[in-house]
Amino acid sequence: MSERWIIGSASLCLLAAWVGCRSPSSPIEYHSTLPNPLRADNRTISASEWEAHRPHLKQILTRYQYGAMPDHRSLDKVEVEVTDEKYLPDSAAIQQTLQFILHKNGKQVSVRVGAVIPRREGSFPVIIKNDRFLFDLSDMQNPRKEAQYQKKGRDKIQQFATKEAIERGYVFVKFIREDVAADKPDNRDTGVLALYPNHTWENTAAWAWMYSIIIDWLEKQPYVHADKVAVTGHSRGGKTALCAGIYDERIAVTAPNSSGSGGTGSWRYFDPDQKPQTLSVAEERHHYWFTDSLFQFVDSVAYLPFDAHFAKMLIAPRALVNLHARQDYWANPYGTQLTHLAAQPIFDAYGKPDNLALHWRNGGHNQNQEDWLALYDFCDWHFYGKERTKTYNQNPHTHYQYDSILNPYLEYFEEFGTITTKQ
Repeated sequence: MSERWIIGSASLCLLAAWVGCRSPSSPIEYHSTLPNPLRADNRTISASEWEAHRPHLKQILTRYQYGAMPDHRSLDKVEVEVTDEKYLPDSAAIQQTLQFILHKNGKQVSVRVGAVIPRREGSFPVIIKNDRFLFDLSDMQNPRKEAQYQKKGRDKIQQFATKEAIERGYVFVKFIREDVAADKPDNRDTGVLALYPNHTWENTAAWAWMYSIIIDWLEKQPYVHADKVAVTGHSRGGKTALCAGIYDERIAVTAPNSSGSGGTGSWRYFDPDQKPQTLSVAEERHHYWFTDSLFQFVDSVAYLPFDAHFAKMLIAPRALVNLHARQDYWANPYGTQLTHLAAQPIFDAYGKPDNLALHWRNGGHNQNQEDWLALYDFCDWHFYGKERTKTYNQNPHTHYQYDSILNPYLEYFEEFGTITTKQ
């Protein structure tokens, strides 16, 4: 199978000098392959300049994908109330339900958060997940979604993930992202978006921002090992976890699950035998997840100044483990594997090649028990120094080929060097 580059009608636009097409704001560079992350001021940077260059790449993602977040410390006040607390049946952990009440300019927003805390001495790593429910599917208050989650076994998966956290020694935290910002169009008067009406951020950034608020609180808890924080989420929640890992460098492990386009999947490259999750689809269905600046490239994705490899590189030298399913084609396994390979040179340059991992399982769109086991296996290695028992970084499908895309791209790194300014 040959690679496929989905560019909408860009080729027609180029031939017709963009007549009838939405052309991006100039100056924007045309990219014949994956965009070069090493370009700055019309020159190629070296490894010694990478750390100074990282804010530039973040700025690109801020401008063209996420919008600008406010400083998470700019709230007037954050109140945390424990609304329910109980011992789990085996008394090995305490389960808390909390309300995070965020105050700004006379307004307030309440976000439901849940925490499962092991009942033994010591401080523990933390895994934080954004979701539609905490511990019980009835939290969702949406019968249709509750039925969908029930069908996918999300309640049983939740119980499994909680049990593994307790046994392995993790604090397990969840928050309800729709408390943070409503998952619908025309939502600027909901959640934290209403607290900061002059910011350009959209849903993905707003949901991601909540991780930072929770981490601020967790750092003060005696049972938390504050420099051992992992974040995860599934699908749109995976896009959210990736965004959080980019902008909050206290996050030690970023673990998006089947996040697709706008997450760890490419906006450009897809399996030609499957339906692609393109920019035009994102604009039609979920434009409020991303900033409007992204959609100027709907008809001209060759001019998009970034792709998912930029996001992955910005995690380095911290750890990124991507969980995905081989048959979850809508979440773009082809483009996920491609941008994983494209990000590897930066992890290599830091001397942290194993901090980038991609786990594949058979099956479809879910964050199931196998995904959680791969996540815990990686975190056990990263936080506890245990041997990894899972297999990572395999090509999901043997007929996927990348050489014609990657070979010219990897030439950018031939004289890059070793990054020594941050470990």
